[in-house]
Amino acid sequence: MPSGEGAGTDAGHGAPYPVVLFVSGFQARSHYYKAYAHFLASWGYVVVQYDAPWLRIIEDSTELAFLDGLLKKLRADSQAAASPLYQRLDLARLGVAGHSRGGKLAALHFARDQRIAAAYLLDPVDNTARTPESEAYPSAVKALVRCGRAIGISGAAQTGNCNPKDSTSRAFYQAAGNGSWLLVPACSCHTGFLDAGLLLNRALDCLCCAACGRGTASRQDTLALTRPALLAWLERRLRPDAPGGEAAQLEFAAWLRAQHAAGAVSFEFKGQPLPSAGVAGSSEELQGNIVSLAGQQQYPGQSETTGAEPQSERV
Repeated sequence: MPSGEGAGTDAGHGAPYPVVLFVSGFQARSHYYKAYAHFLASWGYVVVQYDAPWLRIIEDSTELAFLDGLLKKLRADSQAAASPLYQRLDLARLGVAGHSRGGKLAALHFARDQRIAAAYLLDPVDNTARTPESEAYPSAVKALVRCGRAIGISGAAQTGNCNPKDSTSRAFYQAAGNGSWLLVPACSCHTGFLDAGLLLNRALDCLCCAACGRGTASRQDTLALTRPALLAWLERRLRPDAPGGEAAQLEFAAWLRAQHAAGAVSFEFKGQPLPSAGVAGSSEELQGNIVSLAGQQQYPGQSETTGAEPQSERV
């Protein structure tokens, strides 16, 4: 919940707040993603997470059905005077996000449900040899092709056991509609988008990244390069008319250019330029200054600016 404390100190936004459902990766616990939840809450978002029973395999089609129950509960809480959520939720501004399999589920929710206005995916993974496409495991990539909606994605630079080459963020990006973007932190690995604690981080790195190596990007760098992009995307989609919003997007674009120039990220924007505020250069100028590295899998070494978020962290 927005608390008035943290990076954004609610960013001057009052209740009711936009709601973001954040879906964890396969067998991952919700607290592995607290860096994103706390960050978004500090900027005036209500972040909803849940933990499915551990060590139990839940088919995608079954877990997708959780959404209606969650929204029914949130709607009831927002209308109950005794609830801490009373009059604090704006379910008309609903977004989804997720990592790995959770990114796939977030994409399926977004492709199927017009109640959801925004989706941001963290190194999503579609069907693999372990979960081939079926009624129980539908393809999110195909769903995105059919719906034609734009999504934001942060993807890993390296593939591995948990994000095989043919099912990665690039497949999601290619399937998504115009206006989508793909940001790739340099030298990043699939498990770099979560933080499970020292011992579990090492175990997950060995499990998921054994085929490609851990990568040289620190977990802190990957998180720091992903959070501003996640926030910028949600702001564009859920609070497009917020005071100062266009100027904030220009600030994000300037930060993004600096990170790209430092070799910290690659970035691609599909079909449409970044928005213009009419005060710091046109959208075409901004788009021209953010160089796309389509398909590149090798990145220059990181510099001292790698991982540094915008000074105010407002995007």
